[in-house]
Amino acid sequence: MNISLHQLRVFTAVAQQRSFTRVGDLFGLTQSAISRAVRELEHEIDLKLFDRTTRQVRLTEAGENLAGRIGHLIEEIDDVLHNSHGAREQLRGVVRVAGAPLLSSSLIPECMANCHALFPELSVVLYDKAQQAVLQCVTHGAADFGVIADPADGSFDLSTEFDCETLLVEPLCVVLPAGHPLAAQALVPWQALRGAVLSLPDTDCGAQPVVQRALAANGLQYRADQGFSHPAAILKMVSLGLGLGVLPAAAVSTIDMPQLEVRPLSPTVTCRTLLVRRKGRSLRPGAATLWNQLTACVGQRVLSDAAA
Repeated sequence: MNISLHQLRVFTAVAQQRSFTRVGDLFGLTQSAISRAVRELEHEIDLKLFDRTTRQVRLTEAGENLAGRIGHLIEEIDDVLHNSHGAREQLRGVVRVAGAPLLSSSLIPECMANCHALFPELSVVLYDKAQQAVLQCVTHGAADFGVIADPADGSFDLSTEFDCETLLVEPLCVVLPAGHPLAAQALVPWQALRGAVLSLPDTDCGAQPVVQRALAANGLQYRADQGFSHPAAILKMVSLGLGLGVLPAAAVSTIDMPQLEVRPLSPTVTCRTLLVRRKGRSLRPGAATLWNQLTACVGQRVLSDAAA
């Protein structure tokens, strides 16, 4: 099999741009030269990678699979080549992180901003994915690492496939409309939620197993029709007076919604957030930097909360 790095670079670019003409402009080549490189690659691997029409270019299923795997490898090769020639005086390149919805709308963007301020040449791409899809992105190399809620339900052992590090452990809280009677309490008993309409995380959100067990332990039921994939939906439901919400504190800590109140639930039930990467695989320098920035950002926030 005679596959060139040039063919792989062209394929990756077309997969991203969905245009042979734009890729030709990027590479300084004609459209026919780009098309020829793709055809040669398809011939070598005996797979059709694109469906082409006069109006659009679409990846086939085989193309989607290859693009998800090869793009990450191309970046690793570029990093090695840059380093070997002493071309990188500072961190640069692209880091891809996949995050479950619990944190992709709150903590992760905050840490990304801090990282960009410190390392402006480092570009971070965030994939907002369902919990299981985050793990798949990490497994297949589409993401350098992932941020998930620890299901802690015994459904599978994360340590068999991933190296994990605890990012933070925070309590489950009830989200209330401003002025709600329960907001007068520093700690809200789980039993106080009995009979209330609840908006809760579903399996995509990541914290569903923890919330479900907490409800059951306090004699309450988790209803599937109350589940939402994204914390923003839960917060919106509560802000409109459509019941109460239950979320880990980290999912609401950076969201400014003055019409809402957040109170810890008692007895305390905690949700653990994990950083996960492929088992036995070291991170590239840029990805390792973002990983460390996430832990530092969380540590700083914990210290700030303790001092407040």
